[in-house]
Amino acid sequence: MKKAFLILLVIVCLAVAGWNAYLLFTNQTDPFTGWIILAVSIGVVFWNISVLRAYRIGAGTVVAAFLIVALLGMTVSAFAGIEPFAGIKTRIVDSVVGSISRYDVELLPGQSKVVEDWEIGLDGGGWKGSTLTVKLTITNLGPRRDFGGGTWYEGIYTADPYAGPDLVAIDSTNKLVAPWMPESIWEIHYPPYTQEFYPNESWTGSLKFEMSSYSGRTGLYMTTVVYQHEYHYFLFDLGEPKK
Repeated sequence: MKKAFLILLVIVCLAVAGWNAYLLFTNQTDPFTGWIILAVSIGVVFWNISVLRAYRIGAGTVVAAFLIVALLGMTVSAFAGIEPFAGIKTRIVDSVVGSISRYDVELLPGQSKVVEDWEIGLDGGGWKGSTLTVKLTITNLGPRRDFGGGTWYEGIYTADPYAGPDLVAIDSTNKLVAPWMPESIWEIHYPPYTQEFYPNESWTGSLKFEMSSYSGRTGLYMTTVVYQHEYHYFLFDLGEPKK
């Protein structure tokens, strides 16, 4: 128990010293307090190393314990949403999932369209069976206003003149499909882009459309209401499901 405590104490002191050095370097802490904590933690580390030598604990054991604790700490931080570990976890998961579930038909990124001072950028996606995934970036080029907020009931979209525009997929049979949202009888759900946008504010994310294997050529449209008239603005050709 004494040896384990001494090893953990070395790890804790190194972590405290490193964190305080970072705070001092970025001017995020009081210099006087920060330098005292840094000096004390480094002093304890050197004292601890001399005690570990007396117990004949090799450097390899300390390094191995440090790596294990660091790995556990980064894993917990990633799942707790602490950056930058959460972002690293998301990129790893996305790359693994992407390699496992490849699309039948890929959507090439790089296209963009400006409609009513909304810039919509196509970032990729594709078809997996009859499921269409579209990755987008929405940027507000106008004043502060809303995007999204129309009424969706059992997959049927009804435009709201008091809400912002929405995105829908329309296939070759002229069937309008709303983005997939969780089903619930207790809550009202909206597409993930639904929010108030400040000038030049952007949203980036993915939309999923449950189409049909008979959908044929499908397009992405921005739909809005102007003076009680509903308008559909064509944005991108999204191809069709693999036959």
